[in-house]
Amino acid sequence: MKKSFATKLGALILAFACAFGMFGCDNKKNVASNDDNSLEVYLWNAGYGYEWLEVLLQDFGQQSWVKEKYPNYKYFTVINDQNTYGQDRMAAGESNTIDLFMTGDMSSYFGTGELVDLKEVLFETTVPGENVIYKNKMLPAIYNSLGFTPYGENRTYYETTPWTMGIGGIVYNKTLFEELGLTVPRTTEEMFEMMDTVKSWEGKKAAYPYTYSYIASQITYADYMLPVLWAQYEGLEDYYNFNNAIDEDGVRNSINILYQKGRLRAWEFWDRMLDEANGYYDRSSPNRDFISGQSYLLLRRGLFMTSGDWFSNEMKDLAAGYKQEGYNDVVSMMKTPIVSAITDKLQTIKTDALLRQVIDEIDAGATSSAISGVSQADFDRVKEARGIMMSNNNNSHTVIPSYSSAKNLAIDFLRYMATDRANELYAKHSSGAKLPFNYDFRTQSPDAYNELNATQSSTLFLQAEVGQMLLRPYMNILDTKLTDFMKYGGFNIYADTGAGDFFNTFVYSSTSAQDLWQAAIDYYTADNNARWTRCLQNAGLL
Repeated sequence: MKKSFATKLGALILAFACAFGMFGCDNKKNVASNDDNSLEVYLWNAGYGYEWLEVLLQDFGQQSWVKEKYPNYKYFTVINDQNTYGQDRMAAGESNTIDLFMTGDMSSYFGTGELVDLKEVLFETTVPGENVIYKNKMLPAIYNSLGFTPYGENRTYYETTPWTMGIGGIVYNKTLFEELGLTVPRTTEEMFEMMDTVKSWEGKKAAYPYTYSYIASQITYADYMLPVLWAQYEGLEDYYNFNNAIDEDGVRNSINILYQKGRLRAWEFWDRMLDEANGYYDRSSPNRDFISGQSYLLLRRGLFMTSGDWFSNEMKDLAAGYKQEGYNDVVSMMKTPIVSAITDKLQTIKTDALLRQVIDEIDAGATSSAISGVSQADFDRVKEARGIMMSNNNNSHTVIPSYSSAKNLAIDFLRYMATDRANELYAKHSSGAKLPFNYDFRTQSPDAYNELNATQSSTLFLQAEVGQMLLRPYMNILDTKLTDFMKYGGFNIYADTGAGDFFNTFVYSSTSAQDLWQAAIDYYTADNNARWTRCLQNAGLL
């Protein structure tokens, strides 16, 4: 009896481990082999599920070219939700047996020689069965954010490719917006006007009996929006220059970057949004975990929140249940409104009303303004701002250790993942999530899309809309990799280098955006710029 119980318990433990990533399991082997036909893959389970990986690994093995090239193909998976697991295994050096990591931030290994440079072996190769080069099928905004150029070198490395899109932004209840007669705001000032309108209803609308508009949870994702607003205001060049200690005049190692106001304008947006006196924000939000917080958007208890395309997969099961209760609202993602203060930087667009008109022209596909007096330079500047998006692709790295015994197999699997076939399977088995390629699940696989849409229409639409946004040629994904100045120098935009939670700072203290901005200036200029000088020295810039 005890033996029988122990045997069953062992089987249950094994099944649990296979399902939840205590160690890897598949139907082909239980022990990873260290040869060129065996692929061991690690996946960080971070909001997109893991079913898609098993499906793709199996389908990859069924391709005729794979059978011919790798007649003894086997795979092995390790899946868990530990965001440092990939880095920890890489740190083990050649005792690590994982051939392909689909994990979080691995930038600390870039340029060290420990990862395969994918530029020629992947990005310059043809997608299997398709007449297109891998990098050309990838969305330009994503590809342009992947290169890594070590300080002092002219060579750019491409040692990673994303295993998901990870697009962050403002997710909103589209159905509720339409019922209430609300339009998606184009500027931050228009967003505040919209929220003032909601407040003016005093909670007397049957469809939405609340006065606040913005909701959050314990995980706010507000930090995803901060750099977007900052880069909108400063422009991409000056935003990136700040991170390299280059001021607006092109002077290197310049302490004048501290006086750049882009981050101030971004903080001012959040300071105003979260000020209790303004009543825009549901202040009970921090008491909810992220799933409960996101549920409020589906349950019509909030109009919008900062989140990302992972919302679809994380909420699919709850959304299906809510649908049975009569909640079937469509959730989508809006383009981040342009920070209204950008007019400070423009010569011919000085009002928010005119700024909104120019944004309408850009959204309609115009390449110049038909509005009298609007210069091409200002139009292009607004167009750049309209196209800035935040992606988690710098925290969804796919890398191959240089010592892997199955490097070629791992590379070929990544090539396969760019195929239309793999994109369809990925979307079907990740609640419509998108890989970083020019592939539209809604139009290129309409039957599969409609089948999935029948069960989770409220969340699937979000993915489709994100995909459409990214197909616009002027879209830019912010490159948020740490520069040497920040990584080695220890430079931080806050006075306290351990700080960074501006959201709770604004919610729970009297600290203002201006206070944060000035505190950083005071911190780095104190004692004759001592801390600033130390950052430059630690980064090797002096």
